[in-house]
Amino acid sequence: MIAICFQYMKKNKNYPVLIIALLLFGFAARVFRINERLIFFYDQAWISQKIYDLVLKHDFKLVGFATDLPGVFSGPLLFYLFAPIYYLSHFNVVAPAIFCILANLLCGILLFEFCRVLFKNKKISLLALLFWTVSFAELNFSKLIGICSFVPVFVTLFYLGLAMYIFQKKEKGLMLSAVGYALAFQLNPYLIYLGIFYPILYSIHHVKVKWRTIAISAAVFIALSINYYLAEIKWNFSGTKSLLKYLVGQTGSSPVADNMAAYLQKMTESVYYSFFSFNMFFAFLIFVLLLIYVFKTCKQKKEMI
Repeated sequence: MIAICFQYMKKNKNYPVLIIALLLFGFAARVFRINERLIFFYDQAWISQKIYDLVLKHDFKLVGFATDLPGVFSGPLLFYLFAPIYYLSHFNVVAPAIFCILANLLCGILLFEFCRVLFKNKKISLLALLFWTVSFAELNFSKLIGICSFVPVFVTLFYLGLAMYIFQKKEKGLMLSAVGYALAFQLNPYLIYLGIFYPILYSIHHVKVKWRTIAISAAVFIALSINYYLAEIKWNFSGTKSLLKYLVGQTGSSPVADNMAAYLQKMTESVYYSFFSFNMFFAFLIFVLLLIYVFKTCKQKKEMI
């Protein structure tokens, strides 16, 4: 398939046709025998039960999943995203699975646009979309009913907005990143760490900042995550207290070094399971060499960083 795409790109400049073809192939591959390959375990049943209560008993939610930190919960966004799908399908779980697949393919479109803004090269964008479309992990987990189906969409939207703001000087990009940031934070409160990229990228690129744009973007983030503040007030700031305990090391959390090791392990597994699945050390070595090679050959050094 990669060879076919390269041949098409050499002979044709009609990229929308190739994009549509890739998306259609990705959809067909993901829905193939979906009734037999649908992943539905305890978490999916729990989500379905919560949405049943929301839709039929009007039990509206202010918080979502519990996290590893006692008193800290995700937002309820997932329930409200799925509620109309469950209702219209009469709680047939294939319908939300297909909804997750469509979200997964939407992420591919956002990834294409992100690469186009970042590298100004449609061939790189098409390769990114191709790899996303045929990825073993995405093919298998795209139909998983849960937050993992939507987090990549909102995180990619966050990065796309930042790329538009920094490299295209579009003010709406900062607001778009705020939307992605808030919605990702809704699904997984740990993703609050994404906010650190604002000062980091500003210090690298020294983008001219307008206070009006910052104010609007901040207002967008606050509005889309207001349920967190309401929940904190209702439950006597239990989440804030738990988070403070975690930060001062009173919850027995693992050291930063262990978390970094786990992060590198996961990054290495991407190479291990794709290209080099017999030795994790050599997979890690290849991963590092790939990074060095890409950085040396890439002309846009700042964008690459």
